[in-house]
Amino acid sequence: MAHELLSDSQLLQRAQQGDRDALSTVLGEQYQRVFAVCLRMMGSRTAAEDQTQEALLRIARGLSSFEGKSAFGTWCHRVATTTCLDELRRQRRRPTTTTLTNTDGTDVEPV
Repeated sequence: MAHELLSDSQLLQRAQQGDRDALSTVLGEQYQRVFAVCLRMMGSRTAAEDQTQEALLRIARGLSSFEGKSAFGTWCHRVATTTCLDELRRQRRRPTTTTLTNTDGTDVEPV
């Protein structure tokens, strides 16, 4: 049966059962929504693309845990939000490095 003929719930169920084509279709249908969330949260297109990729991986890996208590799109939105928040927390924990320069433009040597 072609995936175009399946309902969203049937397609999702097939993806949960390991059908890679169904998974690809399901993720493709959520891409724009996930990207929009990531773009709003990350502020730059490059960072949003990276976090969209990470969120889609998390969605694919966690698909078996989706219980249908909410709409699938709502669940994907939450996964995308959590993915971005995790990255923003990681960025805050990373120490920033600064290169000091002398007035003549050369790097300051450590003492």
